[in-house]
Amino acid sequence: MVPSVVILAVAYGLVMQINPDLYRFQGDANLFSIKALLTFSFLNFNSFVYAKLPGGAPFWSLTYEFWYYVIFALIVFLPKRWMAIPAAIAIFAVLGLDALSLWPVWLLGVVTYWASKRVTWGTRTAGLLYGLSLVGLVTLSLSGWRYSYLSLDYHFGWDWRYASHAVYYFLLGLLMSLNFLAFIAWSKHQKVDIAPWLEIPIRHMAGVSFTLYLIHVPLMLTLYALLGGYGIHYLLPVLAIAIVVVIGQPIEQSKFAYQNALSAIA
Repeated sequence: MVPSVVILAVAYGLVMQINPDLYRFQGDANLFSIKALLTFSFLNFNSFVYAKLPGGAPFWSLTYEFWYYVIFALIVFLPKRWMAIPAAIAIFAVLGLDALSLWPVWLLGVVTYWASKRVTWGTRTAGLLYGLSLVGLVTLSLSGWRYSYLSLDYHFGWDWRYASHAVYYFLLGLLMSLNFLAFIAWSKHQKVDIAPWLEIPIRHMAGVSFTLYLIHVPLMLTLYALLGGYGIHYLLPVLAIAIVVVIGQPIEQSKFAYQNALSAIA
């Protein structure tokens, strides 16, 4: 997050010199230091504060995820488990209804991880479920129901912010969970072994994906400003991915420096 916020600031300063109109709907640098502090404290998006860094829209999900992990830790580790209930209520009172609505989507990840250690489907069953999950994912993505039947805004008529598509995301998460579990079950029977030449780039892309998520907006805005437009179709996202492939690993590795510094302080 730290280097990503720095990149957000640099990109904003550069683009504002070339084509400031690109940031019309992407936030501004007013009170940047306060917004950054709230972002690092995971207090930037809640019922009382909406502090958006320029080009930092993806940071909203980190706020919710951080507090989901806090609630999970309270439930698992508190000696008196019942105390986790009022603590969770207090957290969601601050975060808001949209965070509560999206919590089941996060919980799907917990359930999927738990189930991945225990899934025992046979090869044929796993293959069938894997195929069905792919069909379901494509069908749901192409249905357009995200903005109609599965939209909370569509049914209730008010702005649910990030939770407007909570039902859609939950169904999407169920299908993805089924896809993961089916492949895990199938691979156990097939004894799938990934060759090192393929495993290394896969692990590299997985390692830089978090950085890509955080900075893809300012990167593409910067590229748009420098190139004077989109250019070839899909050029901007391809260039953004290429840049992150190069800089993402050092950014990812920098977390160990922060950990060592915090350990020394503690």
